[in-house]
Amino acid sequence: MISIIVLQTQENPELLWENILANKDRLQNAFENKGKLLYLSKRLNYNEANLSVHAAEPNILGRFISHNLARIEEVTGLWVVNMLQPDFFPVPKDTRQLKRYIITLKIFPSRLDEVYTKISNRNYPDWIKPIYVAYTFHLFNDCIQFSLLSDNDTEFRKFINTAIDNIPGVLKSSVFEIEKTHPFISYEEWMEYASQHTFAVDWDEKNMIAHFHES
Repeated sequence: MISIIVLQTQENPELLWENILANKDRLQNAFENKGKLLYLSKRLNYNEANLSVHAAEPNILGRFISHNLARIEEVTGLWVVNMLQPDFFPVPKDTRQLKRYIITLKIFPSRLDEVYTKISNRNYPDWIKPIYVAYTFHLFNDCIQFSLLSDNDTEFRKFINTAIDNIPGVLKSSVFEIEKTHPFISYEEWMEYASQHTFAVDWDEKNMIAHFHES
C-alpha cells in the first residue's frame, strides 16, 4: 500500500524538512526490506511535510510511524492518507516549469465510482497533466484525492471550479499547491524493489516513478 504520512510542526517546517532528510537512511532501514521511502513533499503555506511510502502491510506502517517518524524532532502531529485503488498517469519528462497541485474532493457516497471514473478518464486540456487519482477517505466525506500539473495557476483554478466542481456527486473541492518535492528513489531502484515485492494493485511502474525523479 502507498501511504502519505502528514507530519505537522507548530513553528518550523523547514527544520522539520531538514530533520527528515537527515534521517532518511535510518528511516529506510527501519522498514527492514518491507517498505520503501518514495518522496517527500510540502504543501504551500502549511507547517508540515508529507512523506510518501510503500509498506508491505499495515502493521509495518504502524510500527514505522510510531517507532520512528513520531520521534523525529519538530513533529507535533501525524495523520495518514492511504491511497486505495491508485491510478497513475504518464508524466512529462521535464516538469520544472509546472506547478503541482493536490486536489481533494468531498463526494456524495453513491456517486463515488462515477466521480472516480470521470477524474481518471477525463480528457484534460494540454496545459494540465494528471499524475494520479486514488480513493483516500481521509476526512469525513473527503473520498478522492488526485494530483495535477499545470503552468497556469489562474486558468487551473478556473478549470477546477467548473469542470471538476460540476461533476455530479462532487460536493466540494479543495486545491493545495505543492511548494517542493524531494525524491528518495530512482526508476532503476524502484524496478529492483518492485521485483522483490508483491503489490495489491497493478500499475505502470515507469509512469508512476517518473514523477518522483523528474520533478
